Amino acid sequence: MASVVLEVSMPAPKIEQEPKDTMSKGKKETAKRKNTEEEGDQMPIFDGKDGTAIAGDDDDLSDSEESVYSGLEDSGSDSDDVDDEDDLEDENDEDISVEGLEIDTDDNKIDDGEAVNNSETGEKSTKTLTKKNKNKREKTTNNAEEKEKGEKVSRDGGLTLPRSNEYDEDTSDEEDIRNTVGNIPMEWYKDYPHIGYDLDGKKIFKPIRNKDELDEFLDKMENPDYWRTVHDKTTGTDIRLSDEQVDLVHRLQRGQFGDVNFNEYEPSVDFFTNEVMIHPVTNRPMDKRSFIPSLLDKEKVSKMVHAIKMGWIKPRKPKDSTPQYYDLWAKEDPNAILGRHKMHVPAPKMRLPGHEESYNPPPEYLLSEEERLAWEQQDAEDRKLNFLPQKYECLRAVPAFSRFIHERFERCLDLYLCPRQRKMRVNVNPEDLIPKLPKPKDLQPFPTTQSLVYRGHTSLVRCISVSPTGQWLVSGVDIRNTVGNIPMEWYKDYPHIGYDLDGKKIFKPIRNKDELDEFLDKMENPDYWRTVHDKTTGTDIRLSDEQVDLVHRLQRGQFGDVNFNEYEPSVDFFTNEVMIHPVTNRPMDKRSFIPSLLDKEKVSKMVHAIKMGWIKPRKPKDSTPQYYDLWAKEDPNAILGRHKMHVPAPKMRLPGHEESYNPPPEYLLSEEERLAWEQQDAEDRKLNFLPQKYECLRAVPAFSRFIHERFERCLDLYLCPRQRKMRVNVNPEDLIPKLPKPKDLQPFPTTQSLVYRGHTSLVRCISVSPTGQWLVSGSDDGSVRFWEVSTARCMKTIEVSVAVKSVAWSPNPAVCLVAIAFNETVVLLNPGLGDRLISSATDQIISAYEEPEEVREQPVQWAAAEGKDQELGYRLLLTHPKAVRQVTWHGKGDYLATVMPDNNSSMQVLIHQVSKRRTQNPFSRNKGQVQCVAFHPVRPFFFVATQRYVRVYNLIKQELSKKLAANCKWISSIAIHPGGDNVICGSYDSRLTWFDLDLSTKPYKVLRHHKKALRGVAYHRSYPLFASASDDGSVIVCHGMVYNDLLQNPLIVPVKVLKGHAITHDLGVLDVTFHPTQPWVFSSGADGTVRLFT
Repeated sequence: MASVVLEVSMPAPKIEQEPKDTMSKGKKETAKRKNTEEEGDQMPIFDGKDGTAIAGDDDDLSDSEESVYSGLEDSGSDSDDVDDEDDLEDENDEDISVEGLEIDTDDNKIDDGEAVNNSETGEKSTKTLTKKNKNKREKTTNNAEEKEKGEKVSRDGGLTLPRSNEYDEDTSDEEDIRNTVGNIPMEWYKDYPHIGYDLDGKKIFKPIRNKDELDEFLDKMENPDYWRTVHDKTTGTDIRLSDEQVDLVHRLQRGQFGDVNFNEYEPSVDFFTNEVMIHPVTNRPMDKRSFIPSLLDKEKVSKMVHAIKMGWIKPRKPKDSTPQYYDLWAKEDPNAILGRHKMHVPAPKMRLPGHEESYNPPPEYLLSEEERLAWEQQDAEDRKLNFLPQKYECLRAVPAFSRFIHERFERCLDLYLCPRQRKMRVNVNPEDLIPKLPKPKDLQPFPTTQSLVYRGHTSLVRCISVSPTGQWLVSGVDIRNTVGNIPMEWYKDYPHIGYDLDGKKIFKPIRNKDELDEFLDKMENPDYWRTVHDKTTGTDIRLSDEQVDLVHRLQRGQFGDVNFNEYEPSVDFFTNEVMIHPVTNRPMDKRSFIPSLLDKEKVSKMVHAIKMGWIKPRKPKDSTPQYYDLWAKEDPNAILGRHKMHVPAPKMRLPGHEESYNPPPEYLLSEEERLAWEQQDAEDRKLNFLPQKYECLRAVPAFSRFIHERFERCLDLYLCPRQRKMRVNVNPEDLIPKLPKPKDLQPFPTTQSLVYRGHTSLVRCISVSPTGQWLVSGSDDGSVRFWEVSTARCMKTIEVSVAVKSVAWSPNPAVCLVAIAFNETVVLLNPGLGDRLISSATDQIISAYEEPEEVREQPVQWAAAEGKDQELGYRLLLTHPKAVRQVTWHGKGDYLATVMPDNNSSMQVLIHQVSKRRTQNPFSRNKGQVQCVAFHPVRPFFFVATQRYVRVYNLIKQELSKKLAANCKWISSIAIHPGGDNVICGSYDSRLTWFDLDLSTKPYKVLRHHKKALRGVAYHRSYPLFASASDDGSVIVCHGMVYNDLLQNPLIVPVKVLKGHAITHDLGVLDVTFHPTQPWVFSSGADGTVRLFT
């Protein structure tokens, strides 16, 4: 069993005077001897020199010479149990106090005399208590017994043994693995390689965590205890939580108590019973004073009697229990509560019944037949009476009132809609509203009599006008707008613009002016600049000179009235000069010199407040200016420090050895380092100065960068954030995409199986036959080689004496044709490999061509091979006007397209039909230099890739269908998914872009896996695979699953990086293609080889 050493350092205790103990010395010794015998095998006390060794000293501590973080990985080691026992001992020994006692054991004795001597000398005595536990039950029992003994000892004496600091004396050889930094924020050491200091003052370096996000992800997948592992920032280690700790976390998350045994619903204990007891608690008779009222009660009662006599307190009236109702129809009492309300509006009263409501009304109140019909046709709101008057013989013959319910409802509606408040109106005398006008006879002459009538118009006369001489009169139609001051936008969608006096529509004037007439009017009309259009009348109005001047003044921000003087001197109502004579010569009153009683009371209150210290004299203001030192350490209790979101000014870094005038030799830069420092940008330099060495401090010149450094410092302060922004706490694991494992995505090529050797220069292009049995490759050595895929044997070699730019095997399995492009020529070649029936059928198809009667002029010359070319396998020769860089087939094998990149020509892409030997130029003009083209595998779409864009054309409709933006600088290659809805593009700036044509014209994904330019990309026909070849000498195979569900995005996962090609002349892999049926990939490189990966 591991034993525990508890070291208790005893400082000199102070002896306080206690009451004299009544127990005799013999009884004390007997009690102490009894206690010692009871704990004989539990806690023998040894001297520090002769004590037993610690169990576990001989154990091998493999981590004893490592950092303080060593050993934290195993959180469940035996050392934890030892620490737990130490804690138990510490808790049990906290209350042990000794004063004036002698603790006798078999080996050692401690008496109070030694304690006094130690207190006088100031030395510390250390005693080691060794505790041996036989089993866990004995340990718990012993701890309880020790605690009781410790309490007993502390009660007997007054001296306390204080717990010593465990870091003062440490006799164990095991290295302390705890963090000695303390409870401080770990962010303080974020930018430093260490995380604190040990007991010797040496730096505790951070543990090297080589885990990146991928390792974290793998650990999450493989480690079964990952979910219960937490990272401790203070020690930098991962700690595995025990079952008890996990259960504690779960309980706290559920809002329960941490202690399992705690019962929150435990019944409360009543200290006093709520039952009436038969016998009293005490049998003592009650005091006499409990029957005599106190003086305070006597005083209260006398005050209340006096108040009742004076009438200040009146007895309460008995409450009237009869219910009270408010009659809405009764005449209101003005003295009632509602009547006394200032703004109260009484309920509207019903009209008293008239003769028409009688059972025998007079004959003039009865309606005739015409009046009854008219009454019935009227609306209920327009009727003067809401009932028909009727006549009955007697009162008994009157039937029940049929409209009783309806009338009561209308009555309640009147009360409900009655205004609740009386609005105050201005009390104005009506006579004051009549203006004081002069009499009309004082205003003569004015017209009073009609003299003449001018007749002749057949319609209303809208306007008249009189000549200046008064001799002639002109009358016409009124052209003014009678709509009024309303927005003209209301009539924007109508042909009229308002209504005349007769209620007829006023139609808009017909404006035949278009923009050309407006322009001509602007050029020819000299008053065009002062003509404005009036929307209300639809006419053009010429502004007068006064109106133009008014507009100019308002535009300049001046007043509209020319005669208005805005700088007119102000008039003082009272003079500011001191007058010699006063306004009144009356002597001042005596009361103006005597302070009032109110002022006297205020002054006495202020004097009393000053005496009591409630009002203190104001301190004289400190006129010295106060400054805020931006570089000083901020006080957390200051105003800025107490601000919640305050960000302190950034502190400057303290100078290091390199800034010394005599730095150590290792800080001085060599010549190569100095040249490299000068070539670096200012942002990339670790030091913004060159360390230099001087003989003495007097030889150091003035600091040349002083102004520049101060400017940078002020820039740091200026750009310091003014507010601490709260960032979104995102779990880093959520940012890692949930990708499947590569082994779940098999099959895909992983191993290099065959190498096809034979070319002496770089191999630019390769192509596989539709059956997958043969492979063709074109090289810069001027040869085209045909290979057997399974054996890597060269079956046929054709020399063309120039570099081959492109080869393409016809995808039609019923035809054996290969298109080869070099210089301006495209050759359709029958290699004669494989089935001879297919080879002979191919020759028959080509030889069965008949010349048409009308020969059209074509951009390409078609010629049949003859002689040696026929023997080599040439069947057709297509001579182009410029060099051909790419040739590609349509899926059916009858059409092929060629690319001749030339930015200055419209003939960059040509489409050829082999069966009819016909060539078409689909584009009349170019839209940039064409890099490569491709046919859609299913639909009549044609993909044309320029430098930055991929255009998709519909060949049947002959129109542009889509324009894809590749977001790269230069497209190098293109490939179409067998489904036709996805496209990948490779570029020379190391990017691979994936387009989803159903989703957007922008890339769905951009992959940057390669370090150099991409030369080729390819899709597999049947497997969800695509590959990319790059100049870095690698081929990256990716899993690209496309789903039929349009709501599910494609799954793109890189699965394998294939390497094998040697980089030659900065060129790596130049072309890549897949086997048509197997998950194999072929690649051709600049090293002159073709490689097969399976």
